[in-house]
Amino acid sequence: MFDIGLIRVLTSSDETLLNAHGALLEKAYPGLRVESRCIPDQPEGIHSPRHGGACHAEDRRTGAHDLRA
Repeated sequence: MFDIGLIRVLTSSDETLLNAHGALLEKAYPGLRVESRCIPDQPEGIHSPRHGGACHAEDRRTGAHDLRA
C-alpha cells in the first residue's frame, strides 16, 4: 500500500468533490491510498493565465481540468 497526499487547488467543504480525484486514483490503482486536502480561500480555484484567468463552469462544478491544453 502506498499513501499519496493530493492537494486540490480549489477550496471546498464538499467531501465528495474534495475526494473525487483521489477516489478515481484509488479505483484505477488498488495499491494506493489517497488523502486529499484543499488550498484555503480559493472557492473558485486557482486560474491559469494561459486560459484567460477563468475556468469553465463545468470545471468549477466538478473540479475537472484538462491539463493537456
